[in-house]
Amino acid sequence: DISLFNQIEPDPASSLGILHTNIASINKHFDDLSSVLSLLKFNFHIIGISEHKIQKRDENSISNIDLNGYHPFVFDTTETSHGGTGFFISESLVFNKRDDLKFNSAGNYESTFIELILPKRKNIILGCIYRHPTSTIPVHQFNSDYIVPLLAKLSAEDKICSLLGDFNIDLLKN
Repeated sequence: DISLFNQIEPDPASSLGILHTNIASINKHFDDLSSVLSLLKFNFHIIGISEHKIQKRDENSISNIDLNGYHPFVFDTTETSHGGTGFFISESLVFNKRDDLKFNSAGNYESTFIELILPKRKNIILGCIYRHPTSTIPVHQFNSDYIVPLLAKLSAEDKICSLLGDFNIDLLKN
């Protein structure tokens, strides 16, 4: 509820606002995202987007998906009609895209990773992951083959990490 959310008063000096949404087509729902963000008193630093649906053939024809106060959308195109991950990152933040961490398999899962460069703190690695609901890879295999090795690699880097996304896992069944 937007009204309840706007009652929260985080400390701007010590908070990092992160939001994730499965947008089910950034071209179709960008205005909806912009409208919701305009109603909030809090400006998120990072907005993770899953299922942006921007395919390679459409990459150069996308327009009007710039958010005021954010770097241009950081993403990779998807090879499917219902995939894609990316980030809107506040212009106040310095970051690097971390392609060395991404793992993609058309029709199964997709990911985008960034590292926030924080001068007086540990850097933060953020990943946005989309696991397709029609994935042929079972949840336990997805976890053991991709998530666990990723977490081990991130642990060795001794950085803070947050994974966002739509994992399409029914927690009542799995």
